[in-house]
Amino acid sequence: MERRSMVLIKPLFAALMLAALASSVAVAALAGAGTPKRNACGLLTRAEISTAMREPVSSTKGGRSPTGGLFCNWVGKDAGLFPKGISLIVATSNPKDLYAASGALLEKRKPVPGVGVAAVTDGNVILARSSRAMVQVGATYVNSGIALATIRGLVKKVLART
Repeated sequence: MERRSMVLIKPLFAALMLAALASSVAVAALAGAGTPKRNACGLLTRAEISTAMREPVSSTKGGRSPTGGLFCNWVGKDAGLFPKGISLIVATSNPKDLYAASGALLEKRKPVPGVGVAAVTDGNVILARSSRAMVQVGATYVNSGIALATIRGLVKKVLART
C-alpha cells in the first residue's frame, strides 16, 4: 500500500512544484515593473473618481505596489461595511511583458476593444497596456455598483496620461 501511495503522491508533488514555479516566474516578471514618474493618485482627479463612484471621495491612499509599480486606492464617503472604492496599479517598465504576466493571472479573460494597445477584463477589473505603461483599474469590491464601462473610461484616461 505504501508504494501505491508514493505513486499517487509523486505526480501530485510534481504538479504542485510546476504551479509554484509558474507563480514564481509571474511574480518575478511583476517585481521588475517600473514606476511612473509621478504619483499614481495624480493620474485621475478627485472629481473623476467621485463621478465614477457616484459619491464623494473620503480618502485616498497611494504608494508602491507589491508588483513594483505604483498604486492608488480611492474610497467613497459611504461608511458601510464595503464602501465604494476604485483601485489603480500602474507600471511603466516593460509594459508588454508585465501585461502578459498579469493577464495570465486572471481566471477569465475577455478582450476590451478600443483601450490601449491591448486590454482584457475578468468582469471586475480591466488590465490594459500602451507602449509606455501597464495599468489595472477596478472597483475595490465586486458588485459595488461601479460599471465596467465606467472603469473602461478611467483606464483610457490613465493610459493617455502616462
